[in-house]
Amino acid sequence: MFKKRQPIISNFYDEAYKYFVDKRFIAYNELELAIRNCYVKEAISHLFPVNTESYTSAEEALKKAREEVWMKKIDYTAALKKEQDYYNNNHMHFVACKDYNNPNDFSVDLAIENIVRRAKGL
Repeated sequence: MFKKRQPIISNFYDEAYKYFVDKRFIAYNELELAIRNCYVKEAISHLFPVNTESYTSAEEALKKAREEVWMKKIDYTAALKKEQDYYNNNHMHFVACKDYNNPNDFSVDLAIENIVRRAKGL
């Protein structure tokens, strides 16, 4: 009456590639959180008059948030590069991951642009 579903066959190359994809997604999420935090710190810095202690501390927090965005951008770039390298060298061996998107179509700037658009509600 019911057909048994065939399990998805996966090999070593698929499992290794899934690891790289997961690392990139983690790096993307961390980059997104850093960008959102930077927007919050920027908004806070505009709330205070220029020559006040609150403004100074808000500007310092904004500077740290921008540095955090920079570090997360570097992390995402590294994760994307590793995924692209693995894909380029091994995609012909994929079974379960053969229909995954080509990571060579992604870029760090495109990821940041998408994050900013979502954060701004565009």
